[in-house]
Amino acid sequence: MGGKIDIQIKHREKVLRLRRLDRLVQSDEFTYIWDEVSSAEKLKVTRLIQEGQYEDFKHWLLDHFNLGFKSYSVRALRGFASMNHIPYYSRKTRVELIEALTERRVIDGNSNRPLNQDETLPSACRCEEGPSGSVNLKATLKISGDSI
Repeated sequence: MGGKIDIQIKHREKVLRLRRLDRLVQSDEFTYIWDEVSSAEKLKVTRLIQEGQYEDFKHWLLDHFNLGFKSYSVRALRGFASMNHIPYYSRKTRVELIEALTERRVIDGNSNRPLNQDETLPSACRCEEGPSGSVNLKATLKISGDSI
């Protein structure tokens, strides 16, 4: 019986963490602060993400923002980094992508199935120079080989 309670508590914590992460993804806080960061700093952060140095990215977030990132896993932070700059997704799609990244699930058409052992969820990030010399972080999530 103790095992069942532990599982329920872990599931509840996971649901709460996903909800908090979803709210964070929808928030403007990261975007506001990102706009204030220098171009050199944006390039540095983009490089961290491109090279998969998510622990370093987590420490960068902790240094720059007080948003409670300590409670998020590196995988969840990877999802946050990838999705925060894709604001045109619906809330439902963002939640599904968060779940895919944090629960290792694949969104395949309308189904949501477990990730096969040979499948990965790579994240391709690049920097683009915008108007007036601003640098924007662009990310593309590839799930089941399809670019989202």
